[in-house]
Order: sequence, then structure tokens, then C-alpha cells
Amino acid sequence: DHKFDPIRQEDYYSFYATFSGVSHGSAPLVTPQQRDERNAALTPLEKQLSELQTQQKQLSDAIVGRGQNRLAEHQAVWTRPAVDPTGTEDTFDPVAAKFVRLVCEAQDTNPASRSGFGIGEFEVWSAGDNSRNVALASNGGKASGDARIIEDFPGAYGPQLAIDGRTGARFIARGSDLTIELAEVTSINRVFFFSSGKEETRRFRFVAEYRIEVSTDGMSWHTVTSSADRKPIAGDQFQRHRLLLREATSKEQTQLRDLKRKIAAVKATISKVPTLPTAWIGKRSADDAKGPFYIFEGGSPQKKGREVVPASLSALQNQGAGYRLEAAAAESVRRQALADWIVHPTNPLTPRVLANRLWHYHFGTGIVDTPSDLGYMGGRPTHPALLDYLARRLLDHGWKLKPLHREIMLSRTYQQSSANRPEAAKADADARLLWRFPPRRLSAEEIRDTLLDVAGLLTHRGAKAKGPVPDGGPGFRLYRFMQDNVCTYAPLDKHGPETYRRAVYHQNARASVVDLMTDFDQPDCTFSAPRRAETTTPLQALTMLNHSFTMDVSVALAKRLEKESGPTVRKQIQRACQLCYGRAATLEELKSCEEYATKHGMPSLCRVLLNTSELIYVR
Repeated sequence: DHKFDPIRQEDYYSFYATFSGVSHGSAPLVTPQQRDERNAALTPLEKQLSELQTQQKQLSDAIVGRGQNRLAEHQAVWTRPAVDPTGTEDTFDPVAAKFVRLVCEAQDTNPASRSGFGIGEFEVWSAGDNSRNVALASNGGKASGDARIIEDFPGAYGPQLAIDGRTGARFIARGSDLTIELAEVTSINRVFFFSSGKEETRRFRFVAEYRIEVSTDGMSWHTVTSSADRKPIAGDQFQRHRLLLREATSKEQTQLRDLKRKIAAVKATISKVPTLPTAWIGKRSADDAKGPFYIFEGGSPQKKGREVVPASLSALQNQGAGYRLEAAAAESVRRQALADWIVHPTNPLTPRVLANRLWHYHFGTGIVDTPSDLGYMGGRPTHPALLDYLARRLLDHGWKLKPLHREIMLSRTYQQSSANRPEAAKADADARLLWRFPPRRLSAEEIRDTLLDVAGLLTHRGAKAKGPVPDGGPGFRLYRFMQDNVCTYAPLDKHGPETYRRAVYHQNARASVVDLMTDFDQPDCTFSAPRRAETTTPLQALTMLNHSFTMDVSVALAKRLEKESGPTVRKQIQRACQLCYGRAATLEELKSCEEYATKHGMPSLCRVLLNTSELIYVR
């Protein structure tokens, strides 16, 4: 135990025992009927797939078996060393070529794949005394090939990297070939290529089987060399692949292709069977839930100390009736005991914290200004009796929040003006004593929702939501998710109807930045944020004025005004003030807005109205 820590080791591991048997993860939310229906759909498909794969294996084994019987004969042909990812060279009789093509027949991490290989440099050398690398871009060479694509970094793996004369970056193929077009028809007799330089510690995927083809017109090709006479790279699977290629008859090759096509078709059908719906509610394991439980000395599960049982925190024994259960108590019983302890009528902590949090959301600051710490190190309540009253009212209402919301919002404190009084401001600048309603800016999510709602764009149904419940359904993203070695999140610049939903349904991602909401102090989802920072920066004004989202919303609002108020500009302005500010426009506002709209158009005026403080502040 630590002398400054009120949570003893025994408390910690007793609390840990309460949750034993529950681990993070998704669990299916289905009825037995739904599970049976899915199994009924999958069973015949999985049986068909298994039969096809068995046929494929039997045919492949028979072909490879013939090759094994003639292995010495095959090995006699393999006179050259295996391909080397740090440098592979092929020489051949001089041949005239305008185009040179590397065709991958097997990739060195998976013989069944012909793509995904990397080429750091591909050199084509001219024949004769003054031999030079004619593939270089600086010598007029041009490279083409289907490359792996990164949306936020075009050309990161493009074919031009294979002929730039530099190491470090490479062409990574999405297809099976790389073609070099020379500046002119040239007599060539050697190629040299690699995926990783000898000085590089990291090794990238390379070709395991290949052929080199040449052409003078880019249409008719013939092979000048290949890896057929090289030893296969290490690994039984590559020797098996080599024997499969060399031994299969035309009929067997047709059968293998047909089986491969059928297997792909069945897998595609299986992938279309709807998956079972899941929820992030934790996984339960009966084995992990069983006692006995121990203190882990030094935090090591291998060093078991004293035995403990599921129990509440002794530091809070005076805060409601605690619990102490037998080690053999069922996992559901333990969680029920914890829930009962948290909401026990004699436990004042939970209702006080919750009531303070509600006040915090309504007024911007709680009665205790540290909503996550109402203890000794936290702030002092400005109105202790009020906090006790609200906590008691929450219990009186049976933990229902709506009655307490109603009581707060109907109070004179909530309904008072935000007007400034110099003498009061001098004594209490932050209005912590509530001499006025503290002006509060909407949160980042509320600002976005407000803009969509005012423009009539806010949709209350998810893309795949069904049934009578309006909200819900799958979440949406304001970024484009890309995965290439690392996960990348590119903010959307174009926003469609699928994103016109309440921000509460947005799938936040670590390291992602959503321009509008991030600029207005949306916390990083990586960390908990008991209180949100509220800053005022030039970037906020620039974003609200110039972001493509604001532009789209302005146009949509202008269309809504014309639809609801007709072509008269004055009526449109009156309706705009009702939507944006919840009040009628003043004569001065009508006059200035009418002049502006006549000169610059209604969408431009809507853009101005959406950038006013009155829209995003609660006063």
C-alpha cells in the first residue's frame, strides 16, 4: 500500500475480482433464431467450399507427386542461384527492344500471389562497349505499371520510382508487371533489378518467379529470359509451386483454373451472408470468472499474494452499504452488487456528482467547477445547499433526468438575462454566483448540429437504420479512412447527405482531425475530458467563414428560405432570423440585410448569419 493512496492493494484487487470474467470486446446481439438462420445459410456454402478445396488439394498433390518422382531431373535444370532481393541479374543474347517488361509469376512471400512485389530499381543495359542503363528516366526511359495507391500521397509507390536512379523508395505493384519504354529501339543484353539495396536493413517483397519480355512495338512480346533455370527460393511451398507449374498438363491447368474460379465464387457468396449484429458490451468467460482471486505482488499475475474476494472500496465504507461476496459468487451477482452499491439511497456521492454534471452542462460550469473531482483536491461548491437539494431531487425522481432538467430550466436562475452589470462583474467576473446567466458557447458538436438544423439538412435516420426509431443506425465519418502500413485519416472536403447527422453518431478516431469541430475545441477522443476548453481564435472565424461545409450549409439555407417564404427577400430575412436566432428581425437588421442580399445574393447573406455570435452562444 502507498502511504498517500486511499485505495489499498486489497481494495484494488477486490474491485478487480468484481469484474473478473468480463473482457473488452464485441459480443453478438442475436436471438437463437437469427443465429440458426445464419448457420442454415452458411452450412451448405461452407460444405461446398470444403469439397472444392479438397478437390483442388487432391489434384495439386497428384501433380506435385509426379514432380517429386522426377525431382532430380528438375533440379538438373536449376543451375543458377535463386533470386536475390538485394540484386538479381539476367544476361541474354543481344536483342533489339523498345519496350522491356518484367512479369511476376510468383511473389516471394506467397507463391499464389503475383502482385505486391517491390522494385527499388530496374536497370536495362545496352549491348556493346559503351553499355549504359537506358531505362533511367534521365536517359529517356518511361515506366508504367499498376501501382499500389495511397489516396493522400499520389505516386508514393509509382512505377517512376523504379527508374529514378535512387534507392530508398520503390515501385510496389498492385498488378503483376512493370513495363519500361526506352527512348528509342536499342540493342540490349542485360537487366538488373532489386527490391532492397544491400545497405538497407529492411527487406521488401520481391519476385520469386518471373520472366523478362521485350517488344519493339508494345504489342507483340517474346520472352528473352526467366527464372525457370534458377533454384527456387527457400521454402517447400516455392518448390511445390515450381513443380506445379512445370508438371501440370494442359487439361490439369484448365481443371485448376476452373476450381480456383469456383472457390472464389463460393467465397464471394459467403461474404454476402449478413454478419451477426454485435455491440461493444464485453465478452464473458465463465472460466475467468471463477475464484479464488489474489493480490498480484508487484502487479505480476505470476506472483500471487493474499487471497481476496469481490468487494467494494473500504475507503468509501461510510458512503452507503458496501458489499463483500464469496469468491464463488456468479459474475452477474457481482456486477449487480456493484450497481446496487453505486445507487444505494444512503450513498450521497453518485447523485451529487450527477446533479453537478447536469448543472455544468446547463450553465457551462458546475456548482463544483471540477466535475470529475468533488473530493478534497477538487473545487469548493459555490452553493452547497443547492447541490444537496439537486442531489435529493434526483433521488426523489427515481434517478430520472428529465424532471431535473425541467426544474433547472424553469428556474429564475436559468431564465435570467445575460446582460452585464458592471458593479456585479467587478465582484464576480465569471458569474459563479449566478448574478446573471453566464453566456455559454455551444460545444463543437452542437455548433455543427445547429448549422445543419437551421439549413434543414439534419437527418434523423442512419443510412441503414430501419423501423420506427428515427435516430440510430451505423455511425458516419467526416474523414476518409485509409490503411497502408499505417492508418491514415484524411478530412473530408466534400460533405454529402450521409454525413448530415447529429455529431453524436460520428465515429471519432484517434489522430483524426475534423476541421470545424477540432477548431471549436472538440477534445481529442484519446483522452477523457471532464471539462472542455473554450478558446477564441482567428482560426475559428476563418473556418466558419470559408470551410466547404459552411458554404454548402449557406446554399442549403438560402434554398430553404426561398421554399418556405417565397421570392420576397424581406420575408426570407424574417424567416432567417427566426431560424437562426429564435426571434423576429429588427427594422435595422431588415434594412441592412436586405441591402446586402440585393447586392451579394441570399447565399452570401446566409453565410454571414451563420457566422454571428448570436447563433452559437446561449444567452
